[in-house]
Amino acid sequence: MSAAEGLAWYVIDPLPTATTNYDQVVEHESAKMDIPNEIVKLLDASHTDLCKFVSSSDDNWVTVTTYIHNMASNLVNRSFQGPSISSSFFRSGEYSLGDPKGHIETETSLQQNESTADTNTSGVREVENDIPFFLSHHFSNRPDNILEQMSECFQQEQDSRLFGLYGHIGVGKTQIALKFMMDNRKSFPVQFWVHADTKDKIDISYESIAKELGIGVIATSPKQTAVAVRKWLETNHHWLIVFDNVEDLSLVTSFWPRHFSKTSYIIVTTRDHSIGSPGTFTATAEVKSFPVEAAAEYFWSRVSDTVADPNQKPLAKEVALKLDCIPLVMNHVAAYIKVRHMTLSEFLEEYDIDESIAVEQKISGTNTSYIDQHSDGENLFTLMTPWNLSISSVAAYRPEASALLDLLALLDPDKIPLDLIRHFRSGDGPKSPGQSHNNRLHQSINDLVFKSLLDQNKDPKNRSLRVHRMTQAAARQRWSSESRTLAFDNAVHCICREYPRQEQGGSMVALFSRCAMFTAHLRSILRYYQNHGDGLSPSKEFAEILAHCGWYFFERGETISALEVLLAAESICKKLLRRKSQTLGLIYNNLGAVFMLRRGKEKEGLGYTKLAIENRELSIPKDDPEIQQLGISYMNYANDIQLIEPFTQDEQDKAADYYHKALEICLNCPGGTARSQELVLSNMSYAYFRWGNLEAALGYVQRAVALHTDCAPDTSFMLYTLYYYGNIQWALGNREDGFRIHKQCLSRRQTLFGGNDHYTTGLSLYKTGSLAFVLGNLDYARHRLVEAEKTFAEYHDDPGLWPRALLKLGQVLMKIAQRDWNRNLEAEGKRTWAKGLQEAKRVSKNESFQGTSDEELDSLVRQVYR
Repeated sequence: MSAAEGLAWYVIDPLPTATTNYDQVVEHESAKMDIPNEIVKLLDASHTDLCKFVSSSDDNWVTVTTYIHNMASNLVNRSFQGPSISSSFFRSGEYSLGDPKGHIETETSLQQNESTADTNTSGVREVENDIPFFLSHHFSNRPDNILEQMSECFQQEQDSRLFGLYGHIGVGKTQIALKFMMDNRKSFPVQFWVHADTKDKIDISYESIAKELGIGVIATSPKQTAVAVRKWLETNHHWLIVFDNVEDLSLVTSFWPRHFSKTSYIIVTTRDHSIGSPGTFTATAEVKSFPVEAAAEYFWSRVSDTVADPNQKPLAKEVALKLDCIPLVMNHVAAYIKVRHMTLSEFLEEYDIDESIAVEQKISGTNTSYIDQHSDGENLFTLMTPWNLSISSVAAYRPEASALLDLLALLDPDKIPLDLIRHFRSGDGPKSPGQSHNNRLHQSINDLVFKSLLDQNKDPKNRSLRVHRMTQAAARQRWSSESRTLAFDNAVHCICREYPRQEQGGSMVALFSRCAMFTAHLRSILRYYQNHGDGLSPSKEFAEILAHCGWYFFERGETISALEVLLAAESICKKLLRRKSQTLGLIYNNLGAVFMLRRGKEKEGLGYTKLAIENRELSIPKDDPEIQQLGISYMNYANDIQLIEPFTQDEQDKAADYYHKALEICLNCPGGTARSQELVLSNMSYAYFRWGNLEAALGYVQRAVALHTDCAPDTSFMLYTLYYYGNIQWALGNREDGFRIHKQCLSRRQTLFGGNDHYTTGLSLYKTGSLAFVLGNLDYARHRLVEAEKTFAEYHDDPGLWPRALLKLGQVLMKIAQRDWNRNLEAEGKRTWAKGLQEAKRVSKNESFQGTSDEELDSLVRQVYR
């Protein structure tokens, strides 16, 4: 029987008074009944609370009833409509908003005008990506009725529907967007969420969207992914996309579709008040703190079941005023009071003491997001007091949980993988006897969740944590020098254990999805070190991980990000090491690759590659498998030297010497693999092809292709080898063989990249089309060149690829028109050719460009793309 046969609940076991400041989570083994398929779940309640949650507004009520409904549904093998809130994770209520009465709101769904929009979504497949898990059980209608404003806006007759939510941190912008999304699932079966505070995170969100839509392919650059998603949004209906926590509006607009249907909508949340001015958005709304009386009523609704004494109710207004009536802060305090079983009088007494200390000490490091909102310094400091109280309680009675929170304060706040923090080290504090490391970590997470300092997603497919930025700031401001150092060392230790690594200088394409899980956290740690690193000592391993991250960015085509992390890695390594090292060799190798792609920086790139060789020659023993990295550097140097003008015979001889040194290491030293041999042989074949030694080029490329069976599955590098093979055979006069090889390369690229969107697939489309044109296969040539033009129309990294495709397509169309006596096709061919000529002149900055020969067309693009 697969369904659960029993549910067991375990709870907090608190001491009875607020002054004890202590609570104990009962070990979950004590709740188990040891029956088959038993589910054991944790509740935010004490033994005495269990009889109280009889209202649908209670978190525990929702958790318990949802599990019971689901179990009943499974047992009778039928669908059962339980509560609307998913129970696959614990939600603390930290982010709830609520109305003054604290009642659960009926859905505010969007009823579209059937005369202006197609509301039939029955044929639309439900799709979603990374929808946040922290919508509060307590969410209910706000006094400002913003949800109604959003619905009204989206019902209006508009060319596009863009709604902006702006306001200070903690007022509930994200919750409103999430609530609107949940309420309108029927109108928008396709829902996407984008973490939009940095470009890196937008890129990752778009990749998750592409994956869910089935349009994502491996090795695709972020630009290509954005183009693919944008095209999908422009041609599909009934979608809703939220860009959350936007810092730079000009950045996110570049990701928006240029046009979209009237049944699809975009919502933006931001702290940027400038969006309230007329401009980009169809409509906007400022999300504010609650009015005082409403805030007092709402806060009382959150704590009345704990406080119980009705004489305490007038104090709810005083508490709300101290908290600026900010929903986030009120909910945090409500959770704190519940956990401590306090009265409002007791809380205010504690608050006033901590508030006075905060003002007197003028503690630095407060969350800067509040500076604009609170110009008054005292208010700025004292607003942190609720977090100070909670964190002080954790530090005093849960030192391991406190150390974990310090670690979390250095990571990106969104989607913290449990894999990352499983390496967390709690220091030398006391350990509970008989508990494993994993149990102690689980205990620490639960402690922080109950204190409303952390959210945990327990969905098995997406187990992760989320910590609010205000919580992070409060944790950091309390740091001593010792705790700050421990937190940083912990963060570095964790990221170094989990971040993927290059193997022997090879590709990281297969690791892209895992890199994406950790890159935002790595960069968050690096930013803290760069801005506040005095007295901190990052490890050599941290510099090495940054080098691998730089290569990840490089392979994705993000050279600016690659340069940022690689230069940081170089700086760290130079401070730590006074001699040549393998780590510096890796950093310099990757820096060389980045600089070789930057126009005018080729000599700097060659210099870095030379430094990589010097470091690796002196630091890697010849019997160490890592010697293969030196072979890669030899090959890179041979490649790079050919890009420096003038390239003389002496330089050619030097390049040939370095190629042979690289091949010698691949063939005869430990660690050599079929892939490393294939890579070196492929580069040698292309070099000898350029030098005009076609017979030598053919020998090297055939040796490389012969290794493809051992190198399977295909990689982008291997298919470049096949591309060179086709070019070499064609140049030798073996045209049918060359054409056949290029068609095989095209087919394998389409399989590898899932269609025609990848630029290297576009290269093969162009090549097979242009070769077919020469061979007289005009219809095949037309088909391939039309596809190539579509691919390159949205690819801007090499701007000459598109006009080259247009010019060749124009030639083919005019030739077919001449064959078929088709004047309309002739006119289309002339228009296509004229458009290509105009673009070619713009790209080449040469008004005399004619575009009549293949040599002239190929001059528009890099040599490797010819």
